[in-house]
Amino acid sequence: MPLYYFLRQCVLAFFASVKSVFKKCVGSSNVTTRNRTGTVAVSGLGEASSLPDMCILSAEVEVVRATAKSAVATHNTSVNSLLSMARSWGIPQNDIHTQGLMLSPVYQDAKGKSRISGYRASQSISLKIRDISRAGAFIQSVVDVVGNNGRIEGLEFSVKNQQPLRRKARIAAHRDAFSKADQYARLGGRKIGKIISINEIGITYTEPWSTNVEAPGKIVSMPISPREFRAEIVTHAVYELIGRSN
Repeated sequence: MPLYYFLRQCVLAFFASVKSVFKKCVGSSNVTTRNRTGTVAVSGLGEASSLPDMCILSAEVEVVRATAKSAVATHNTSVNSLLSMARSWGIPQNDIHTQGLMLSPVYQDAKGKSRISGYRASQSISLKIRDISRAGAFIQSVVDVVGNNGRIEGLEFSVKNQQPLRRKARIAAHRDAFSKADQYARLGGRKIGKIISINEIGITYTEPWSTNVEAPGKIVSMPISPREFRAEIVTHAVYELIGRSN
């Protein structure tokens, strides 16, 4: 019997110990719940726009002649005239770039057979116009110089200094992220604390307008009316949650 009582006392002591530990754990859990911390992760989108102050004109000189030598000679004359005109407008050499150059035969089908009927020489050139108010008049000058040997391939608008746009977009992205985080915190009965981390996911630019114009020799004038140039920034932010949960 002494052994029985001894074992009984051991079992009672064990359960008493478990009960004490359980109470401590429950008490600790309640404290953590009332004063718990956490985070909320959100994304933010910021936009900023500005009227463009420069543009890049893509022009092509294309000549088709009976021989390769004749095609290249006529092509060179037209291109040199175009480059001379651009320099007379004050466009520096580093704002003029050759984008493509090609000399190829032209084939013609005759009685089921393909034969060479001539040669095509072409060159694509980009010209940066830093004074956008002169863009329309400059395009007309390009048309006047190259005539039927030319083509306006496209016109892209941009902003010389994009840093102020990026700064405005970042401010807007931060405000958007904070607004979302604050809303989620309030919905959960919490408050926003300090920012834990913020990452800039990417920057995109929306070009306001571009166009393709065929047969430039028929153009009388080229009025220009671009839309705004827009910068967009996406951020990912993590904020601390503070305060009590209801």
